[in-house]
Amino acid sequence: PVAARAANTRFSMASQPATVHAQVSPKGAAGRALLRAALRLNCEDLGQSRNESLAASKSMQADPGSPCSTCPGSPSSPSSPTSVMSTCSMVSLTDMDPTPVMHKTTTTPSEDRFKVLTKTGAVGGRERLQLQLPPPKPRHDDYGEPSTPGAGRRRSSGMLQLLSESSVAPEQPEKAEPGMRLSNLLPELLQTIMDWVPSFSNRLSFSALCTATAGLQWRLAPPRRVEEELSRRRLLDLGVCAVAKALQTSPNGALGELCLGNNGITDVGVKALCEALAKPNFQLRRLSLRNNNITDEGVYMLKKALECNTVLEELDLWGNEEISNEAKAALLKNLRCEVFLESGLVRMPSNGTVDRAYYCKLREILFDWISQMHTSIHAPRSLDGTLDPQGMLFRTFSFIDSYLRSEALSHNEYQLIGVACTVVAAELEAGGSLEDDELAVGLASLTDGTYSPDEVREEAAAVRETLNLKLHQPTAYTFLRRYLRRTGWTEESFSLANYLIELAAMDKIAFEYSPQAIAASAAVLSRQYVAQGVPVRLMLRWKSKLLQCSYLDLEREVAPCASAMMHLHASQKDRPNLFINKKYEWSRLHRVSKLEANIPATPSFFEGYLKSDSAN
Repeated sequence: PVAARAANTRFSMASQPATVHAQVSPKGAAGRALLRAALRLNCEDLGQSRNESLAASKSMQADPGSPCSTCPGSPSSPSSPTSVMSTCSMVSLTDMDPTPVMHKTTTTPSEDRFKVLTKTGAVGGRERLQLQLPPPKPRHDDYGEPSTPGAGRRRSSGMLQLLSESSVAPEQPEKAEPGMRLSNLLPELLQTIMDWVPSFSNRLSFSALCTATAGLQWRLAPPRRVEEELSRRRLLDLGVCAVAKALQTSPNGALGELCLGNNGITDVGVKALCEALAKPNFQLRRLSLRNNNITDEGVYMLKKALECNTVLEELDLWGNEEISNEAKAALLKNLRCEVFLESGLVRMPSNGTVDRAYYCKLREILFDWISQMHTSIHAPRSLDGTLDPQGMLFRTFSFIDSYLRSEALSHNEYQLIGVACTVVAAELEAGGSLEDDELAVGLASLTDGTYSPDEVREEAAAVRETLNLKLHQPTAYTFLRRYLRRTGWTEESFSLANYLIELAAMDKIAFEYSPQAIAASAAVLSRQYVAQGVPVRLMLRWKSKLLQCSYLDLEREVAPCASAMMHLHASQKDRPNLFINKKYEWSRLHRVSKLEANIPATPSFFEGYLKSDSAN
């Protein structure tokens, strides 16, 4: 009954502090009657509540003493009726101790009622009832700022505690226990928290917090934000299925590039990606699935999905050893996007009788002539227009190296091979829409009558048949464009980077380092000429992004390759007649060949430079 009354009882709050005394007899019956009367006190009916309090106090005839003059129950109390029990937040009444218990507190008119009256335990074998006040609202000064602790009047403690039939003093408040730990949470709750983490990178960090989170499934739920670079994350099929679901939601639908290499993906993960590729609102332009465990079944699913996809431009599939040549050939038929099936280091011809220095010199002359041919004003129309001239040039270089390694040819045929490879490169760059007859006639005329158009067409057919799937491999220019999208670029730095990879393509560096290493080194070196007027775009953590997306070892690949290319650039001041140096003196290429080469640095310099990740 006391709890029921207290739950619906409102107390009036006095604007002035007051002192409350309660003196109770050993029998305790009259004291409990007084408390019940006080709990029924309401600010809307003060007179009636006060009469009940007085009637209860008159029944205390067996008490050894009477209430003092300051007791709210006494008619001679100097305090106003509105302060009776309203400013008291804790009153303790015991049967054994007649000593009054006094508590002095302060309240404000804004506090309206107690919340609950509950059983909180036992003291000396007796029940203890506790009445909770709502937490006080923060005070504000005249300027709307929270007031400092202790400013103004102290608030009520918000507690009315009744100890009945007990001689034990009130317990001291227990010390606060430490906060909840992750190990104390249920595994289901921890897994839900893990699913709420927005990205895979954040989930991996959360998984490494403690033993309780280490066993959670961080690949299970679709990430809210899909990162472009997810290579080497151990996603497996479960993680790729989550990525495929996330790609169909906003804002991931606008993602332009996605790298999923080295994640152990099988045909199960490919099936989930194909469902996303077939969606009409899918905006992904570049997808990398290199170095996974995809088989022929996954390739045929990709082919079916890409037949209705007109947005995807590049697809990486090299490094999936279980894909047969038949499945690769089927994928290439009537495909709109560019597929890269092979990738590797440029090799010297397999013929052991070829002198390395002599071959490198002939190759440099051939590549310099091809570069001049591609930019000549006498070039055929099919080489102009919407085609990317730099992309076609590096395709030609790649085809020449692959064909010379496959066939033992005389150096007298190098010019014909260069022209034939240009025809094949132009066809692939244009998606097979060029006419062989017109292109062959135009290129044959550039040989000053040495070769006829029929010979050019026959040699181009031999190149296609010999290289076959090796025609579909990325070049240093392919990787350069990808890396610069991650690290930032300007028109001037892009021209300088192209100049550097073109120099490397004609040099023996092409046999010593992979196209990825050459492109990454050019991206680094293109940011070293700010003092000479080559602006760069500041990108946060561009160095770590470059190393992450290139799959390169800093000490064995990037650093020594950058040092070698720096020495190569410094040696060009003694070769003004080389066409590539004249080409990059043009104003539309920002005259980057006229830049004064920086002093060549050692590989250890680039190791320290790239390890210190910063915005510039």
